[in-house]
Amino acid sequence: MSRMNGARFVLHWSKSLIEKHPVATLLLFSLVVRLIYLFIQSTLWWDSFVYIGMGKFLFSGGEAGFFEMFRPLLHPFILGMFWKAGFDLLVSGPILDIVFSLAVVIITYKIGTTIFDKETAFDAAAICSVMPFFLMHTGLILTEPLTMALSLGAVYLFVLNRGYFFAGLLAGFSFLAKFPQGIILPLLIVVLFLQKKSVWEKTKHTFLLLVGFGAATLPYFFFNQSTLGNPFAPLQAGSWIVTTATWLYGSGVSYYFTHFFLIYPFFLFFFGYLYFFFQKMVVEKKIHDRSAFLLVVICLATIGYFLSVPRKEPRYLVVIVPYLALLSTAMAGRAYHWLRQQKKPALYPKSFIIACLVLIIAFIPGPLSFEPPAYPDDLDRVFAQYPTALPIISSNPLPAALTDNKIISLGNMEYAAAVYAQHKEEAGLLFLTDCDLICSPDDSSCPQQKEQLIQQIDRENLLLFDKTIKSCTSRLYQLSRGRE
Repeated sequence: MSRMNGARFVLHWSKSLIEKHPVATLLLFSLVVRLIYLFIQSTLWWDSFVYIGMGKFLFSGGEAGFFEMFRPLLHPFILGMFWKAGFDLLVSGPILDIVFSLAVVIITYKIGTTIFDKETAFDAAAICSVMPFFLMHTGLILTEPLTMALSLGAVYLFVLNRGYFFAGLLAGFSFLAKFPQGIILPLLIVVLFLQKKSVWEKTKHTFLLLVGFGAATLPYFFFNQSTLGNPFAPLQAGSWIVTTATWLYGSGVSYYFTHFFLIYPFFLFFFGYLYFFFQKMVVEKKIHDRSAFLLVVICLATIGYFLSVPRKEPRYLVVIVPYLALLSTAMAGRAYHWLRQQKKPALYPKSFIIACLVLIIAFIPGPLSFEPPAYPDDLDRVFAQYPTALPIISSNPLPAALTDNKIISLGNMEYAAAVYAQHKEEAGLLFLTDCDLICSPDDSSCPQQKEQLIQQIDRENLLLFDKTIKSCTSRLYQLSRGRE
């Protein structure tokens, strides 16, 4: 009996805390979850090292790190500022991830309270917080938490019906963090013109959105023009890069349904929300809730865009997780209240809640990354043992995170031999992981060319380090210039 009383006390205390301090509760809950996950996971991704390298490049005048033209600059710029200020990006990067992620959770809650109700908003924000495709970005030093916080801020200001300039500004910065987020601005304008406002108000607010977006993005385009000779060069390069090496990625019209929605089935409620939303719109011949409609079209447009891209990965849809959480939670709440109104429901309301909790909690661990890194974990010691002021040729961006040297990328197999021949006399070290040199399945001569290149590198240079992990062999060589 005492245990039951204790459980009731905890339940009552928790409910009281949520009602009185929902934002603080969400912050504390989300922070604890992220700290636990950050302690468990230890793997950084290829793109993590790229953003670190680009940040160092931007704030060193090209003397450290490296640059990839097709990447947006906002996230590397922020990382570069912290690096220039003397912070270790392998420490400050994950901290920034946590800050941006907490902002995402809180803004999701704020949007929910504006469009739906506090209960739906809190539940959706909590679900968003633990959703694995979002949670897994904690500590990865990727751009998604930043761009999500910025785009959500733009949407929040828009649904509040104020601050249109700042909504456009945030939408612009979101685009500068991840190019596909440029879709937010036209969707805001479309929904704006569907609202019951005068032509003058719609025109004024559209102008403010465009001015805000331009204030954020025009300096970037001028920078591209002055440095690259083409303001849209990064966008064009980005459009091309997603058409390459497609055999390494997913494909098919049903890809995101099977690899995203079925992986986290609570979000299947989203399709129920779509059905009832559009059914009501057809019956009433009007859009009943334009703010909710904005969330719907953001989800549909984002899914549609990434379906059109040849490269497909589940993590691409992480940018719409907050909206999916809100709409799915709203649909689940609607189903719960419908069950409560039935005299003999097929499923009791409490059983429905338990089923929803199972859908939320049971599927969290699957997509999360708990694997050790596919590269040697003692490379920081190795690079410290063989310091050089000369550039480092590398098959992957990892050295950009462990050193402050200029990095020369070998690129793919099409260019690797030429890059090595061109730069081997100026570099001090060469870092090579054989798995980075990927051959197209259609190129039968590539494996032999790869083996010949590795043999040439091994023959011409001094091997300092050699380690195999997960069938991938990483080697560090000292080049002739580095031995002088």
